[in-house]
Amino acid sequence: MRALVSATTAGIVMVAYVVYAGVAGLFGSADLRRVAVAMLITMGVMVVVIVAAQIVFHILFGIRSTIGEGARLAASGVPRAQVRSVIGETADGRIKRLLASSAADDEMSRLIAMKARRAAMFGAGAGFIAALVVLAAGGLPATAIHVQFCSFALGVLLADGLTIRYNQRGVSHA
Repeated sequence: MRALVSATTAGIVMVAYVVYAGVAGLFGSADLRRVAVAMLITMGVMVVVIVAAQIVFHILFGIRSTIGEGARLAASGVPRAQVRSVIGETADGRIKRLLASSAADDEMSRLIAMKARRAAMFGAGAGFIAALVVLAAGGLPATAIHVQFCSFALGVLLADGLTIRYNQRGVSHA
């Protein structure tokens, strides 16, 4: 779920950047300083938005699991007052455990992260080669920088997608 939140958030910010760059004429710009500043601002915004989205996600996930626990207790016939006290006592502990477990790594999550990083590095390498091809074909330097920037973003999105897939279906050690 964390990877889905990160991928969605990063995708939205990248689409916003591509629209902005198209409207502002950055793809064909000869002013590389202007292009670099726009990219740096986009990266800063992306980091802040992803961190905020992760915080909101964890809070909402903790609340949802606490409410689910309360509904399960109520459905099993536990008196309403007792459900409230159990939920009130365990809500803080549940949220703390959720945050701690999301930070803990096991062997499978490390293997998934390694395979996902490999995909991100492939995207970065392919983008670098594509940027060199754009320059060799006589393209503008700003276009080459955008090709590379977008390939990094696509590599990260691919890595997040693979993380989701491997978490759902499992991953082999090969």
